[in-house]
Amino acid sequence: MSRREWREWLGLPQWVLLALGVLLALAVFTAGITTAAPFATYNADWTGTTDLRDATLADENTTLVVDTPAVQTPPATPATTAFVVGVPTETDGVTATSRAVLANGGTVVITDEVPGPTNTLLATLGATARVTAGPVRDPQSYHRRPVLPLVTTTNATDTIAATEVTLNHAGTVAPGSATVLATTSQFAYVDANRNERFDANESLAARPVMTREPVGNGTVIVISDSSVFINAMYDREGNQALATWLTTDSDRLVVTGASVRPLPRLATLLLWLKSTPAAQAVLLGVMSGSLLLAGRPQYRTAVLTRVSRGGDDSTVVGTDRITDRAPDATESAYESGLMSRLRTAHPEWEPDTLRRLVTAVTARHRQGDSTGAREDDTDE
Repeated sequence: MSRREWREWLGLPQWVLLALGVLLALAVFTAGITTAAPFATYNADWTGTTDLRDATLADENTTLVVDTPAVQTPPATPATTAFVVGVPTETDGVTATSRAVLANGGTVVITDEVPGPTNTLLATLGATARVTAGPVRDPQSYHRRPVLPLVTTTNATDTIAATEVTLNHAGTVAPGSATVLATTSQFAYVDANRNERFDANESLAARPVMTREPVGNGTVIVISDSSVFINAMYDREGNQALATWLTTDSDRLVVTGASVRPLPRLATLLLWLKSTPAAQAVLLGVMSGSLLLAGRPQYRTAVLTRVSRGGDDSTVVGTDRITDRAPDATESAYESGLMSRLRTAHPEWEPDTLRRLVTAVTARHRQGDSTGAREDDTDE
């Protein structure tokens, strides 16, 4: 189809159809790479952790690994840090990943305020710290509301000592044998009945919210808030500093826990391709073959139309007429006259367009059974 014919074909209905097709493709693509699951690394809403993921991807010294069954997780190294962002109820997968990281001398950071699954995971790993239920409220030191307390890191955090980190409906940590890394102010209390008031049976005290302890060959860090690194909290300067401190000496960050269950289907496919060399080789072969085929010269395929008239057969191929009998003078004059009239009436038409139109009209003319039919074709 010539350029002019393309322009003539692309009318308003075609443009509308094309626009709808593009919108549909964008919708499918967006649905395939995003999710609304809380803490998810592919959730760009305030409850997701895409900011944490993007910050890790921007660090050329750290490799991000999303721990999912579709991905072949590489072996842990002493410089591997695993973030368990929200402990799922079923902890088998998280436990296996955490044990592998600790066995190789890495660090496991557990962020959650729910005692049940979090303490089960800690006990299974051999840690002594335990999470206790919240929420912690601090009417003296907070961001916007007392339920968003500002906690301060201790000297045990070295380079980020005395940094204020913002928590969100957090619990507390009973440290056991662990070292305390951050505490609330001395005016904080646990609002056990959630009435948002300081009651007579509640007490004010500085409460631990982050600990560190050696477990096996590695280290376990507990933060009693699953929301500390979600997008809505990550814009806080202290929270970013904490995330950077936790990953500074890491060459690999493994994200696991509730943040990766479930993953969007397209994201799962892309992660699988990224971690599977055999699949990459097959995809590369398919793409290379497609490019080679696309680069071959293109030949126009003629459309064959058989026209019968009496006992004679004639075939029209593209714009050239091949016939078993010589055309009579009347038909030759007919074609020449029609070509001349069309060229005069439509000088902007390209020669190929004129020849195709004359061929089609001539074919219909030859099928006519009477002079009247021929005259009708000529009028067209």
